Amino acid sequence: MPTVFVNNVTYSVNSIVHLFGSRRFNTKDDSRNNLCIALLAFGEGWHNNHHRYASSACQGFVWYQLDITYIILWLLSKCHVVKNLKPVPEKILFEGGYLKSP
Repeated sequence: MPTVFVNNVTYSVNSIVHLFGSRRFNTKDDSRNNLCIALLAFGEGWHNNHHRYASSACQGFVWYQLDITYIILWLLSKCHVVKNLKPVPEKILFEGGYLKSP
């Protein structure tokens, strides 16, 4: 059963999050941010964020978008196992309304 569960969560990232959730960014696809899938898939459910700025390892753009995968990568970077984690530029955060201009 664990394998079936993990496979279904993985498949949900590219199916459910293109149908259900919120869209902060106007991308060329139907990607959406979905809290339930994000929690089950360790952050992969912040799919609209990912489609807007795929260069960042972090898909949860703000503190309340839990991204366990990124936390693990960040911890590994502190141990010098992973290098060059790219942050999300402020310009993108402003565009999505995550940051307000002063």
